[in-house]
Amino acid sequence: MQTRMKKIVLVLLLHLVYCTSFSQLRTSFLKDSFDNYVNEALKKWQVPGAAICVIQQGKIVVMKTYGVREMNKPERVDENTLFMIGSNTKAFTSTALATLQEEKKLQLDDHVQQWLPDFRLRRVHLVRFL
Repeated sequence: MQTRMKKIVLVLLLHLVYCTSFSQLRTSFLKDSFDNYVNEALKKWQVPGAAICVIQQGKIVVMKTYGVREMNKPERVDENTLFMIGSNTKAFTSTALATLQEEKKLQLDDHVQQWLPDFRLRRVHLVRFL
């Protein structure tokens, strides 16, 4: 009986070691693949640098920087680098408004002044048109 129990424990330990090793290998592979993807994308799109942060369930899962701040300049991108985001504010605004509507915190047919009392235009505007 003791020999059988030892075999079971040994098999369980080997399984645990295998699973842990595979998990670490898989995690390493995913991180390396992610780095390769980002570096290739920067080259393809001719972007000098980027900062990427992935947040899952309120916790930072990945926070990495790539490349330089400006083409032909040595300063590397870091976690404090400011980027010009251009027209992306429209996407951020619409995503934020859709999220707030989904959480029932506002409606797209609300008047903008309901949420921004100092916001004034000649015509009445609805949140939907932001």
